[in-house]
Amino acid sequence: MSRASSESGWQAQTERGSPLGMAIVVWTALRCGRAPVRVLLAGIVFYYALFSPAARRASRSFLARTQSTPVTFWQIYRHFFCFAQVTVDRLFFLSGRNRDFDVVVHGNSVIDAHIRSGQGCLLLMSHLGSFDVLRAAGRDRKNTRARVLMDRDHAKKAMALLQAVNPDMAQDIIDVEQPPAQLMLCLQEALTNGQFVGVMADRVHRSERVYRQTFMGSPVQLPEGLWQMAAALKIPVVAGFGVYQGTSAGKARYEIFFHAIADSTEVERKERREWMQSAQRVYVDTLESMAQAYPYNWFNFYDYWKLDES
Repeated sequence: MSRASSESGWQAQTERGSPLGMAIVVWTALRCGRAPVRVLLAGIVFYYALFSPAARRASRSFLARTQSTPVTFWQIYRHFFCFAQVTVDRLFFLSGRNRDFDVVVHGNSVIDAHIRSGQGCLLLMSHLGSFDVLRAAGRDRKNTRARVLMDRDHAKKAMALLQAVNPDMAQDIIDVEQPPAQLMLCLQEALTNGQFVGVMADRVHRSERVYRQTFMGSPVQLPEGLWQMAAALKIPVVAGFGVYQGTSAGKARYEIFFHAIADSTEVERKERREWMQSAQRVYVDTLESMAQAYPYNWFNFYDYWKLDES
């Protein structure tokens, strides 16, 4: 166990896209629909694939772990295009235009059990597929509210977009950078009220204590804090993945997968360390299975396997 560097790989990256470029994509998407914006994205993604060597290397490194043949430029392009399409679909999810989507949910029983009990749970999300489709699915359910832990400062452009398109949904964001005591009180209140609290479980936050796990054949650092939180609050943990499956009949197809990971309700203090390590291993195995099955939905475009040795 160790600490991540003050600026991990993903946090060293700045949000891409000029305000004008983003405005053009937003206007085209919301005024003209998904088909015209796909044409616009084709050119943008091709340019990005040509002139973003670091992201291109990251894509090649990941895809090489999922196949036995050499990775081609067009596979990398497809990888980037999938990410771009999911990013644009965020606009439609945020604006409530769910008619543009064909969504199939697997593992409903996992979620329904918590809804019936009125018990909140920790929902582990990741940069695999769309977490916006998970939030949209939650808002479509009666008496269900999903909150999301997010670093507002690092995601300023995303927060600005959220405020512009759907200010109500912006209220569901919990700032992870607030003082620890205040954050825990906020989380405890949400969970006591039967809400689902979503947190990204595949990336390490600034100076966070980490576990080292083996993922896709190599060691990685993953956050310890969310497991400590789950153990301390004595709550169940569920993983959710919203996988983009292409477009059919003018609609974007997504499949949502829910997996029960672990439950700390009955875990004693002296058992927490063992529980945390075991639960995270279950999550890593689940994440790896999903990444192998849907490789073009993997959206960590940086050196994911680079370990901080400090």
